[in-house]
Amino acid sequence: MASLAEREAVRQAISRLSDKQRSVVILRFYWDLPYAQVAQILDILLGTVKSRIDLALRTLHRDLAQDQVNEVLGSSSKRSASREECRP
Repeated sequence: MASLAEREAVRQAISRLSDKQRSVVILRFYWDLPYAQVAQILDILLGTVKSRIDLALRTLHRDLAQDQVNEVLGSSSKRSASREECRP
């Protein structure tokens, strides 16, 4: 099960998606609807649903990976700063 921090990171990444991408992600993965039903609800073609989900997932992967990099770099720079403070 994902930690609270991981769930929050995913929520924030989803909120940064475009409205069109966010709507297909929510319908498909939060409501667990099949692609065809997502297409019907949004009145778009099935292929459009698939392409928006593909783009949204690639964007989420990139954003979440970048968030992890920033978190690591942020904590390592704090460690470096604290080490520098300890030097005479």
